[in-house]
Amino acid sequence: MLRKDSSVLKWRTDSQGNGCLQNLPADRSLSMWPAAVPVVFEPTMFQGIEHTAIATSSPERLAQWYVDVLDFQINYRYGPFVFAKAPNGSMIEFIPSEGETPSQAMRTPGIRHIAIAVDDFDQAHAELAKKGVRWVGESSTSPDGNRLAFFEDGDGNYLHIIQRAQAI
Repeated sequence: MLRKDSSVLKWRTDSQGNGCLQNLPADRSLSMWPAAVPVVFEPTMFQGIEHTAIATSSPERLAQWYVDVLDFQINYRYGPFVFAKAPNGSMIEFIPSEGETPSQAMRTPGIRHIAIAVDDFDQAHAELAKKGVRWVGESSTSPDGNRLAFFEDGDGNYLHIIQRAQAI
């Protein structure tokens, strides 16, 4: 289906047959398309990241930190495992850790941070400061206008808030 902004909506389905429209850029102007363009069904095997996991000595405690500080909602539990969902639908699973927590630095190999999208950088920064997060460095603005600030979660994992000037 062609939209007024010349983007194309395509239907994507998951393995259970659930579907959603996905916005894709068009390669032609609106005038070059017929009045009605049918929705194209294109099943795909790999749809994206459903969740990521953080190993912690206390899954309940760390999940609650994400609820209290970042407005996540606990949406699933099984045994010692806890899932929390962000307002945009992304999820984190909190799992019991084993052994000692290794030291980390911003460029230590492995996953380094989770970026939290915000609509109003100044308001989000002020709210996190009010809630007492531990900042890692100063907030910054990239040459293309993205604003970000790194901080630690309740276990010291790196997160950052980001307000993008343009969606990528």
